[in-house]
Amino acid sequence: ASSKVTFSELKSCLQRARELGARAQELRASAQRKDAGEPSVLEDQGHPAGPCGEKAPAYQRFHALAQPGPPGLVLPYKYQVLAEMFRSMDAIVGLLYNRSETVTFAKVKQGVQDMMRKRFEERNVGQIRTVYPTSYRFRQERNIPTFKDGIKRSDYQLTIEPLLDHEAGSTAPQLTASHLLQRRRLFSQNLEKRVREHHRAFLASLNL
Repeated sequence: ASSKVTFSELKSCLQRARELGARAQELRASAQRKDAGEPSVLEDQGHPAGPCGEKAPAYQRFHALAQPGPPGLVLPYKYQVLAEMFRSMDAIVGLLYNRSETVTFAKVKQGVQDMMRKRFEERNVGQIRTVYPTSYRFRQERNIPTFKDGIKRSDYQLTIEPLLDHEAGSTAPQLTASHLLQRRRLFSQNLEKRVREHHRAFLASLNL
């Protein structure tokens, strides 16, 4: 199965994103009116219809409403999951890298799945690399010590190295908390940029 979001899915999600943004503003305005002793207009209105995909469960469709912060661009749920995968992956990679261990996909996969309770596959690493091409250096290497059943020392393994700026001849820098935060922000910015590009293409297709 393809890991890419289809154009029809994206159109539906973008429409739902606009509805969720409006809904969030309604909720905040309603809360302010209640604090001021005014009746809420939401008491007389139904919830907006049109979920992002008929099969999307409620926890996905209303995920954005549960998030704190001011209204803005609401990322599709799949993109939010990918952002969380990157955050978890970067934390695991940083932990191993700072201990001077060889970072393999097998180690990262187990760590991310333990953190997120979600499946994490090589295709997700490919998606992360597409969004943030300069985040890691990937290699296929062998003769790497392994303690996992089914993987031989002679087998090729995918290794991962975080790309960090440092001067030639200096010691390799650590992947610090500030690095993690900066990389997380850059990944989110790249995701938002992609969503905005798709959104502009969607609006252009409407011939408004």
